[in-house]
Amino acid sequence: MDATLQVIFLLSLCLLISSTAATPSEGKLEKCSWCPSCYCKDESVYTNGSYLLLVNCTDAGLTSVPTNIPSNTTVLTLNGNNITKIGPRSFEHLSKLLYLDLSKTGLTSLHSETFAGLGNLRTLELNGNKIRYKIKCIPNGVFAELKSLTRMNLQQNFSTDDVEPKEQYPTKALSSLNFLEELLIDGLQNRTFANHMEKMKRLTSLTLNGYNGRCSVKSIDPKMFKFCKRISSFTMINCQVESVQQDSFEILQNLTFLDLSYNPDIKIDGLANITSGLQKQKLRELRLINIHQNIGECMTIEVEHVKFMRNMSVGLLYLDSNRLATISNEAVAYLPRNIKGLSIKDNMILFGGYLYEIFRQQIFSNLTFINLSMQSINENFVNAFRRKSKTALATDEKNKRRKLSLKSSMFVSHNQTISNEDYARKCYNCPLIYAPFKFTETLVDIDASDMRVRMELNDLCVCKPNKILRLNLSRNIFWRWNGSFKGLEDLLNLNLAWNACEDMSTDVFHILPNLLSLNLSGNFLENAFRNDLHGEIFKNQAKLEFLDISDNKIRTLPKKFFTGLKRLMKLCLSNNFLLTFDVKINHMNWLTWLDISNNLLVTIATSTMETLLKFSRDTEHDLSVNLQNNKLVCSCSYIRFVKQFSEMTQHFRRLKSYTCKYESGVTKDLTYAETIYETLQKDCADYKVTIIASSLSFLLVLVVVGSCIIYRYRWKLRYLYYSAKMRHRGYTPVDCRNDDTSEFAYDVFISYSDSNGKFVKKVLVPELEAKRHVRVMVHDRDFIPGNFVVDNIVNAITKSRKTMILMSRDFLRSAWCVREMNYARMEALHTERNVLLVMMLEPVTVKGLPLEIMDILRNQTYLELPEDQAHEEVFWDRVRDLIMS
Repeated sequence: MDATLQVIFLLSLCLLISSTAATPSEGKLEKCSWCPSCYCKDESVYTNGSYLLLVNCTDAGLTSVPTNIPSNTTVLTLNGNNITKIGPRSFEHLSKLLYLDLSKTGLTSLHSETFAGLGNLRTLELNGNKIRYKIKCIPNGVFAELKSLTRMNLQQNFSTDDVEPKEQYPTKALSSLNFLEELLIDGLQNRTFANHMEKMKRLTSLTLNGYNGRCSVKSIDPKMFKFCKRISSFTMINCQVESVQQDSFEILQNLTFLDLSYNPDIKIDGLANITSGLQKQKLRELRLINIHQNIGECMTIEVEHVKFMRNMSVGLLYLDSNRLATISNEAVAYLPRNIKGLSIKDNMILFGGYLYEIFRQQIFSNLTFINLSMQSINENFVNAFRRKSKTALATDEKNKRRKLSLKSSMFVSHNQTISNEDYARKCYNCPLIYAPFKFTETLVDIDASDMRVRMELNDLCVCKPNKILRLNLSRNIFWRWNGSFKGLEDLLNLNLAWNACEDMSTDVFHILPNLLSLNLSGNFLENAFRNDLHGEIFKNQAKLEFLDISDNKIRTLPKKFFTGLKRLMKLCLSNNFLLTFDVKINHMNWLTWLDISNNLLVTIATSTMETLLKFSRDTEHDLSVNLQNNKLVCSCSYIRFVKQFSEMTQHFRRLKSYTCKYESGVTKDLTYAETIYETLQKDCADYKVTIIASSLSFLLVLVVVGSCIIYRYRWKLRYLYYSAKMRHRGYTPVDCRNDDTSEFAYDVFISYSDSNGKFVKKVLVPELEAKRHVRVMVHDRDFIPGNFVVDNIVNAITKSRKTMILMSRDFLRSAWCVREMNYARMEALHTERNVLLVMMLEPVTVKGLPLEIMDILRNQTYLELPEDQAHEEVFWDRVRDLIMS
C-alpha cells in the first residue's frame, strides 16, 4: 500500500469507527436502505475514488453476514455482532473490498473459502474471537485468495493460559500471504514460528500483545526468529517473559523497533541479554518499560547491565517504571552515545556524581528530548545537587582534567571556584549570582513533571546557546515564582501546572517573548492575578496562542489583565470561583476557544459579551465558548445578558446542559434563550418612566387647569378671602331682600382713577351728597388710615349700597381701579345685589380690554354725562334714583 493510500485509508477508517451508531441528523452516516441496522456513507468524493462505500454494521445485532451488501463496498465493519459462523464465499461479490473487520463476533472457525473473491483486501481484523490455532479452525488455504493483504490481526479472546495441546502458530495458512507486512498474533509458550514464515518475504512487523490477546512466552531465544529474519518491528508486551537468552535478536539484522515492555520478570539483570544481540542494528526505538518489578529495592545500573550498550545505535530509549535510582560511575562509559530521546519517567532517580560523568563524557550530546517525570525526589533538588557536586569534587581533586570538564557540566555549583572570564566563556548570559543549567545544544524538549521537587523558582537561568522549545515543570511543588526565566528566549511551550504556587512576581515571563503555550492551571494564583491591575504579567506575551489558568481559585480578574495577549486563540478559565467575567478581550482578534465552565458565574459583563458577539459574527473566528456548570441567572437585572446569549447560542458548546435560574427559583433551559428573553421583556418592562411621565403629565395638567381655574376665578377667590377675613372680624353680609337702608353705611362707593379726582370732588360729590343727600364714600376722604388698601376697598364695597365706576381710559390703566371693579362684581354675584353702576366719563375702546371689563360694558347699563347742561339736573336725579334703588 503506497503512503497516500494508507493515509486515505486511515482517515476513512477513523471516520467510520467514530461514526458508529451515528444518526442521519449528525451528518456522518445514513442508515443503509438494504439493512436498517447498518450505516452507509459514500466516500468516493472525499478519497478521489480510492474508497467508495463505507458500511458500518458495528454492534448491529447481526447473526450472519448480510447477503445484499453493495458490490462497491470498500470498507466493511461487522465487529461486535454474534456471527459465530461464516459460510463459504459470503464475500465473493465484494471484489472492491479493502478493509474487513470481523473482530469480536464470536467466530470459532473459518471455512476454507470464507474469503473467496477478496483479492483486493488489504486489512483483515479477526481479533477478539474464539478461533483456535488449529487446522480445523484455520484451514491451510483459508487465506489463499487474499493476494493483496498487508495487515492481519489474529489475536484471540482466550485467557492467557488457555492453549490446547495441538495449537500451533498457523504459519502454513499464513504462508500464502505474500504481501503481508504486519501480523498481530497470540504468543504461545514453547511454540516456534515454523519455516512457512520464510515465504512471507514482506513481513516486517510482528506483534504479540498480552493486553489484546493471549500471550504467555516465558522465554525468548534465537530460534524464535529463525524463519522471520526480515522483521524490522517486533513487539512482545505483557507476555509473561521471564528470560531473554543472549544474542536472541542478533538474527534480526533489519530490526529498527523493539518493544519488550510490561514483562517485569525479565528484571534489569536481563538488560544485558536483550542488548547483546543489538550491536549491529540501527534501532529507531527501544522500549523496555516496566521490565523490572515495581516493588522492592531501588536499582542501580551497573556495568554488567549495560556492557553491550556502548556500541549500540538507538534513537529513542524508554526505561520507564523500572525503579531505577542511579548509575554507577563506571557504567556511565557503557551508555550508548547517539541517543536522541530518553525517557526514564516513573523511576526513583537520585541526583549524584554520575550526572557529572554523563555530561563529562558527552553521552547525551545528540539528545533532543528527555522525560524525567514521575520521580520521587521530595526535596529541593538544587540543594541536593550542590551537596552531591561538592562531594564529587572533594573526592576527585587530583584529576584536574576532570575538574575542568565539570565546569561545563549540566549544572554549575556555587561551590566551584570559577573565574569571571572562564564563567563568561562557559555561560555568558547567567550572572554569577545564579545557579545556571547547561544543556546540550540539541535538546529541544524537557519533561520534568511530577518529580515532587519542593523549591522556589528564583531567577532560573539556562546557559546559552540552547534550543529548548518545550519545558514541562508541572506537578511539582514550585510554590513561589520570583524573578524571570533567563536564557529561554526560544521557548514555545511552558507548563507550570499543579505546583501549588501561591505567589509570583509580575516579571516571571517577561523574557519569554516567543511563548505559544502556557499552562498555569492547578495553582493558587488568585491574589497575584487580582493585583495585576495593568496586565503586567502577560504584557510581553504578544505571540501566546494558548493560556490555561484554570483551577486557580480566581474570584475576579482586573479588566486589563489580558491586555498583552494579542494573538491568543485559546483561553481556559474553568474550575475557578468567578462570579462575573468582566475583562477586556476586544483586542483578541484570534480568539476561537473560551472555556469558563465550572465557575460561579451569574452573568458576563455587557462589554465582554458584546465582544464575544462580535467575534461570533465573524466567519473567520469560528468561536466556541464553554459556559457549562455555572449559576447563570435569568432576571430583570441580567436581561441584556440573556438577549446577547440568545444571539450566539450556536457558539456555546453542549448548549443543552445550560440552565439559568429565575428570581423565583425556577430553572429554565437556555436552549430556549430567545423565548426566555421575550418573556423577561414582558415581565421586566420598566414602567417607572411611564408612571413618572404620566404622573408629571397629570400633575402638569392639574397645575394648568388649576391655574386656569384660579385665574378664571381669581377675583372671586380674592373676594371670598377678604370677605371671610371681614366676617372673622364681625362683618355680616347685607341681606338683599331687606329694604332697610340702615344696614349700609354708605349709599355709594365711588371707584375712580386719580386723574378723575377733580371731577369727583368738584362735581359728583356736591351733586349727590350736598344736593341730593346721598351718602358717598371716596377713598381719598373716607378710607381708614393704617388699614390695608384691599381691606379698605372690600370694606367700602360691602358697606355701600352701590359701587359706582367712573369709566375712563385712566381707570382701565389703574390696577387698583380694576381691582375695585372686580371686587364689586364678586359682591354682586355673591350677594345677588345689583351693586355696580357704571358712569362713562369718556369713550372707551372695547377692543383689547380684559374679558371681565368687556362683560361689564356689554351687559351692564351705564350712564353717560349729558352734553347739554340743561339736562344735568335730570341726569343727577336719575343717578340718585339708581343708587337708591
